Amino acid sequence: MVVTFPNPNVFLSPYNWRLPGDGTIWAPSPGGPYFKFSVTGTTKILLNVDPSINSGVHAADMPALKVFIDDIPTAFVQWDTSATQVTLASGLTTGTHTVLAYAILGGDQRINAWSATTGQMHIQSLQLDIGSTLSPYPTIYSKNCLIFGDSFLMSYFGETYTPGTTPYYTVIDPTLSWAVQLGPAIGCEVGVIAIGGSGYLQPGGWGYPPLSGWWNQYDSTHARSFSPAPDYTLNAVGINDHRIMNGNNRFSDSEVETAVRSWLTAARATLPGTKIFFYIPVGGEATDEDGTGGANATQIRNAVNASGDANVFLIDSGTQLVSVDNWETPTWFAPNDGIHPAEAGHNALAAIATHQMRKVISGETPASMAEAR
Repeated sequence: MVVTFPNPNVFLSPYNWRLPGDGTIWAPSPGGPYFKFSVTGTTKILLNVDPSINSGVHAADMPALKVFIDDIPTAFVQWDTSATQVTLASGLTTGTHTVLAYAILGGDQRINAWSATTGQMHIQSLQLDIGSTLSPYPTIYSKNCLIFGDSFLMSYFGETYTPGTTPYYTVIDPTLSWAVQLGPAIGCEVGVIAIGGSGYLQPGGWGYPPLSGWWNQYDSTHARSFSPAPDYTLNAVGINDHRIMNGNNRFSDSEVETAVRSWLTAARATLPGTKIFFYIPVGGEATDEDGTGGANATQIRNAVNASGDANVFLIDSGTQLVSVDNWETPTWFAPNDGIHPAEAGHNALAAIATHQMRKVISGETPASMAEAR
């Protein structure tokens, strides 16, 4: 039994799967695209995949899935460089099972997922035992949330990674990110697009341009679908727009603020009815901080306040987390490199976002207040 896409019983996370109309699906960028469904009557769950798009990629850097069967994380399943079929589960009883799988993409920074396909995932079909039946996953939230981020949301925890040697899924786990935690906390399906290194002005890895070039594109040749329109959009980039790096001036305060304003104007034109949130960066290098928060905190606040848009809000921890994300020494928040939060850090970020977004969603915060804190 072969199942192609779209299928009404297979839920695809919003905004980060590309459906070209040929029965296949593509996950072009990192962040944890996921799919979920229920199945009855099969002993195995297979995926037919296309590894040819990843030509030249080391085996350790090939795309992978983190698979949950009946809510239990059962396996990391990584593509082979040449095999066209992978096994998500085998030896199942023929009763009903739930299946949830998150894509893990990225790998070596030399991979090009923007103007080429080496960092993308291409799934051609789902394969089950003859006579199996599909049904929807038990929990599908009615709201949708679109989230933009960088390596924090990939989620890279700052552990040692050797391209071509270390299996990429051992240092990346998007299921633990604060963005994925946010979904059930506020009752929405989350579509996370996370481009490591990217900012408002700073280009990202894997060939990606700055945020203004990729937020509304799957890749360089395919426009992103925003149907249905997101109920909430959350922008969490900004920490990579360093003022000074390696002793060299890069971006001025005015350049960053102008770029934030420009993105907000474009996003509002495309998403007129969406509540838009900005997550103020929590840390950064000493040269990035200005006494009121993390990198570019003042510039992002200024741009939001100047918009006059009653449906734009800040998620703002102030200075609470600046000292624990200092880009210099390991801390409880970022124990591996002092930069990238580990699981405890993501838990803290999720708690802050949940608290402040719930205030806005419930109407507790007056519409005239841009800042939810």
